[in-house]
Amino acid sequence: MSRSSNRGPRADIALLRKLKADPNFSPSSLLNAGPNFLEKANKLKGFVAEQRGKLGASAAKTEWLLAYQQLQNEQDDAERELTTCLQQLAEQPSTELREAAEALSLLHTQSDACRSERAQLRSRVKGLSSVHASFRAYGAPSQFSKEASALKNEMAVLGQELAAALGQLGEEAATLTSELRDAWPSALATPGAGLGALAGGQAEGQVGEGSSGGGGGGGGDLVPLPGPGDSRGEDLEELERMLARYPVASPDIKERIREVLLALQNNYLERLETWRLETERTASNLFASTSASSSAQSPATASTQQPRQLPQQQHQQQRGTAAVAGPARPGGKAGAGTGSCGSGGASTSAGGGGSNDTEWCMTACPEPGSLLGGGSGGGGGNSSSSSSSAAVSWLLSGYGGWSAEEHSAFVRHRDRLLREGGQSGKNLPRDDMLARIGRLLPSRPSLAQLRSHEAWATSSRLAARRRRDLAEGWERERRQFLEDSASFLQESEAAFLAQAEAAADRLVAELVRERARDELEELLAERAREDEVVAAERAARQAAEAEAAAAAESRARQEKALKRDMVAAYRAELERQQAEAAAAAAEEERQAALVAEQQAVYNRERVEVRQAEYLERQEQAKERQEAAAAAAAARAARLARLAALVAPEVAADPARLLAHTAASNAALAAMGERSEGAFHPVNGYTTDQVVRDQRFKIMEALAAVGLHETEYGRRVIAAARPAKPTRPDNFTSEQREAIGGNRR
Repeated sequence: MSRSSNRGPRADIALLRKLKADPNFSPSSLLNAGPNFLEKANKLKGFVAEQRGKLGASAAKTEWLLAYQQLQNEQDDAERELTTCLQQLAEQPSTELREAAEALSLLHTQSDACRSERAQLRSRVKGLSSVHASFRAYGAPSQFSKEASALKNEMAVLGQELAAALGQLGEEAATLTSELRDAWPSALATPGAGLGALAGGQAEGQVGEGSSGGGGGGGGDLVPLPGPGDSRGEDLEELERMLARYPVASPDIKERIREVLLALQNNYLERLETWRLETERTASNLFASTSASSSAQSPATASTQQPRQLPQQQHQQQRGTAAVAGPARPGGKAGAGTGSCGSGGASTSAGGGGSNDTEWCMTACPEPGSLLGGGSGGGGGNSSSSSSSAAVSWLLSGYGGWSAEEHSAFVRHRDRLLREGGQSGKNLPRDDMLARIGRLLPSRPSLAQLRSHEAWATSSRLAARRRRDLAEGWERERRQFLEDSASFLQESEAAFLAQAEAAADRLVAELVRERARDELEELLAERAREDEVVAAERAARQAAEAEAAAAAESRARQEKALKRDMVAAYRAELERQQAEAAAAAAEEERQAALVAEQQAVYNRERVEVRQAEYLERQEQAKERQEAAAAAAAARAARLARLAALVAPEVAADPARLLAHTAASNAALAAMGERSEGAFHPVNGYTTDQVVRDQRFKIMEALAAVGLHETEYGRRVIAAARPAKPTRPDNFTSEQREAIGGNRR
C-alpha cells in the first residue's frame, strides 16, 4: 500500500501513526477528526438508508394493521346487526328471546374466530421479526479489538444519555401541558370534545345500566355525537410523543402509523354517527307512541301524572337547560365542565337507576310533547339537529318523564314479575303484567302510558349498552394500536442501531488492520536487531558460565570441610543432652513414687467416708420402703372394708344359678312335643310384650326426635313404669335402701 500520493501523505496513515504513538488515544474521536470522516459518515448513512429500504418486515406489519382494522370493522357490523335484532325482539313477545340467545352465541363464536385469526397474524409477524433480526448479524466482525470495545461502550453511553434527555423532555412537555390545562380550564370543557369525549363512556358519567340489569335510562349520561375537536389533536400529540421516543426509527413506518391512526379515528366517528342515527330513529318512534298515549289519556290520569314533572321543573328553574357533552376519555382528566342529562344518585336495585358510584350531572329533560311540538320546546325547537339531540337526550337520560321513585318502583315490580314467571314457567301476558304493575304504582298510570314507559326503558338500555360498547371498543382498539406501533418502532430503531453499530465496527476494524500491518513491519525489523543482540549475549553468557563453574567448585570444597566439622560438634552435643535427659527422668520417677505413696493414704480415708455414706443411704431407703408398704396395707384394708359395705346380699347357690327359670320352664311346657325338633325357639319376649312396655314406647318417641341419648332422655326412660314390677333380687343394695326409705 502506497504511503503517499501526488497530493501528499494520506490522512488516515497519519491518524494510524497517531494511534500507534499514543496508547491512550480513543477511536471514538476519529468521528470528528476531519472531512474525510464526515464523508465516510455520509456513506454509512446512505448504506443504512439502503438497508432500511430493503427490509420487508415493516410492510408486512402494515398489512397486518390493515387486516386487523378490517376484522374490527366486521366485528362492529356484526354487533350493530345484533343490537338491531335485540331491539326488535324487545318489542315482541318473550317467546322469541331464545333467538336472541342463539344470536349471542353466534356472536361469541365469530369473536373467537376473529381472535384465532388475530393470533395467526401475530405468529406471522413474529416470523417476519425473526427474519428481520437476522439482518443484524450482517457485516459484523467476529473479533473486536480493545478500541472497538471502547467505541461500543461509548456509543451505548451516548444512547443512554439520549434516552435520558428524551425522558426529561417528555416530563417537561407533560408539565407544560398540565400547566396549560390549569391556566385555561375552559378550553377543556368545549362541547366538541372529539374522540376523547366519544371514547370516555367508562370514565365519568358513561351511559350505564342498573346495578342488577333492569330497564335502562335512569341516571344515564347523555353522550351525543360531537364533532372532531381537541381530542383528535390529543391523540395525535400522544402518538407524536411516542414517535419522538424512537428518533431513529423508519420514517416510512412512522408515516404509515399516522395514516392508520387517522383511519381508525374516522372509522370510529362513522360508528358513532351510525349509533346516533339509530338512537334518533328509535327516539322518534318512541316520541310518536308517547305522544299518542299522552293525547289519549283521560283528564284524571293527566292530573295524576302532573306531580311527576314538578321535581324536573324545579331543577330546570335552578340550573336551566345544560349543554350536553361527552365525558372525559378513560384514564385522563375529566375535561368537561358541562353536565349530562340525568338524575344523580337515583340508582335502584332493579338496574334502572343509573350506574353505581358515579356522580351524575342533571339537565332538564323535555317532555315528549315538547320535543315533537316544535316552537314550544325551547329556543332551538325549529332546528332539526336540536330536535334530534333533544330526542336522544330524552331517550338516554332522566326517567322518561316519570319521577325517580315511580320509575324505580316500575322497574322493581317488572323484574320481580318476570323473575317469578321464569321460575314458575308461566309468563304473564304483557298487558296483564303492565296492568298489574300499574295497580301497584301510586299514580295509577294507564296501560298506554305503561307500554310507552316500558318501550322507553328497553330502548334506553339498549342504546346505552351500544354506546358503552362503542366506547370500550374504541379504547381497546386505541391501546392495542399504540402497543403494536410501539413494538414496530422499537424493532425498527433496534435494526437501525444494529446497522449503524455494524458499520462503525467495520470502520474501526479497517483502521485496526492498517495499524496492525504497520506494526508488523516494525516488529520484523526489531526482530532482526534483537537476533543480533541475542547472539552477542549468548557468547558473553557462555564465558561467564565457565568462570562461574570454576568458582563454584572451589566454594563446594570449602563448604564440604566446614560441614564435616559441624557434624562432629553436633554429635558431641547430642551425647551430652542424652545423658542429662536420663538423669532428669530418674529423678522424676523417684518424685512420682513418693507422691503416689502419700496419695494412697489420702485415698484410703476418702473410701472409708464414702462407704459410711452409702450405708446410711441404704438405711434411709429401707425405712422409706417400709413406710410405703405400711401405707399400701392400710389402703388395702380400707378398700376391703368399703367392698364389704357394697357387697350384694345374695347367697352362693350354684345350683339355683344353673337351673331353669320360670319363663324357660313355661316355654318348654308350652312347646310340648316340639321341643324334640332340630331348632329350639329363642327364649325371651315377644313383640307384643315389648310394645306393651311403656319404657319401649318412650324410648322410640325420644329416638325419633334425637333425645334418647341425652341426660334428659335417660331420666325420662328411667322414671317410666315397666309392664311388670321388677323382682326384688334384681335391685342392688343401694336401690333396696332407697325403696325402703321411700316406703317408710
